[in-house]
Amino acid sequence: MTSDQALSSLRVLLPAVALTLACAPAPSGEAPAPGDELPADTGEPADDGDDGLVLDSCEEDPAAFPALSAELTDMATVFSVTWQTAEPVDSWLEYAVDPGETRTTPVVEAGGEQAELLRGLPASHEVLVRVVDEEGRCSEALSLETASLPYGLPGLEQAGSDVVGTGFVSVPMITPSGSHLTIVDPQGRYVWALNVMELPWRLEFARDHGGLIVLHQAPSADTRGHILRFGWDGRLQSRVDVTGLHTDFVEGPDGAYYALAWDLRIYEHEGEERKILGDRVVRIDPDSGQVDEIWSTYDDWAPDLDEGIFHTGLYGDDPEVEEWTHGNGISFDEAHGQLLVSLSDVNTVVALEPETGEVAWTLGELEGSVDWGRSEQPLENPHSVYRGPDDEIIVFNRMDFDGSECSQVDTFSVDEEDHEASLLTSYESPDCYSVYYLGMARPIAQDRTLVVWTTSGRIEQLDADQQVRWSLQAELGAGMAFSDHRVRLYAD
Repeated sequence: MTSDQALSSLRVLLPAVALTLACAPAPSGEAPAPGDELPADTGEPADDGDDGLVLDSCEEDPAAFPALSAELTDMATVFSVTWQTAEPVDSWLEYAVDPGETRTTPVVEAGGEQAELLRGLPASHEVLVRVVDEEGRCSEALSLETASLPYGLPGLEQAGSDVVGTGFVSVPMITPSGSHLTIVDPQGRYVWALNVMELPWRLEFARDHGGLIVLHQAPSADTRGHILRFGWDGRLQSRVDVTGLHTDFVEGPDGAYYALAWDLRIYEHEGEERKILGDRVVRIDPDSGQVDEIWSTYDDWAPDLDEGIFHTGLYGDDPEVEEWTHGNGISFDEAHGQLLVSLSDVNTVVALEPETGEVAWTLGELEGSVDWGRSEQPLENPHSVYRGPDDEIIVFNRMDFDGSECSQVDTFSVDEEDHEASLLTSYESPDCYSVYYLGMARPIAQDRTLVVWTTSGRIEQLDADQQVRWSLQAELGAGMAFSDHRVRLYAD
């Protein structure tokens, strides 16, 4: 299926989801009002106790900060602020977004001309900003106004928040009228939005805090998809094209992209030619564009041609292509130095050694290097797999495609040494969301999991007790793809 076809299909499906949601009960399980806020020097809210749009008190000395100026970038909610310091001192920006709220950017070391991109600002919003230095002096405050958002963004309803939940979520938004790359703040407001022509499958914050990275799927196994990186100002920074690229990628700790790509092979079976679609994992150098194959599903397994192979109808216009493994999720398990991959059509997750492509372990229906007692692992249409903070494996199980079962988030213990695995917890929404397209669950903190109920247009943050502490609901007809989370939009 081409990207346009995938987008068209999803746009047809989303109105049906909207009709279902319109009859569903209101979301439940939201948390009470926020508790203690993050410290001011993290770039996040710090309540100063005042009622107006004011900044913390300081010794105003405009002469200490010549040439202070601010200019709106190509992004409606991001300002480029430049200044100088008359003396060689460290400085930073202090800014107010809401009444009684002051934020600060990270410290800029002493030097000549300084610059910072002011981000995390709501659209159509007044902002006060000034420079503060280590001597306690500050510039005069500039009054700024963010611009309006692009047309077509769906309305959002946010509920619940607390300390860990106070963060920013990247949301690839899919609507019947188009697609958008967005960031949403703790209050459920858009603070970054960019319209795109193609269907966005994943939107990640770059590890260096320099922008966002999005994947657009290839139309087929012999054509190219691409991974784009955008700066905070909305400008394209880089692009890499990869043959057969599809569904998911992750930026590794080495700065490389690790991604899924289709692997289409021809088999002769009982006098007939069979087109079998498997998956590859590739490593991509974002600077040179070099693509190296790490692993293929064909390296360790062979399709059983005597058994029926599932046709999801999600690949291309060729009805003869049989989708065998249907890889759909990849993550980097940094604690163990492994890649984790979910294979939906064979109900299996796989751990790979990224340097050698060797399978470290498997969980699910496919035969692996060890026997995990598969009857204890209820994987059904898994879509995303992550290693949790307590060494658990977190899987988003979509369950039946026909909507007869609730999709759920399952966690497993996996003991590779003792060849044992067991189900630890299972969570399904009280509203029984049935996700038949994408879907994701990933850890974002020690006691926090981000869950994307894609076709229900809903994102939730669950605590360790599987209580919804923060949620975001898009208006009827909108869906959300793979998302990411950051407590702050600046580097530490």
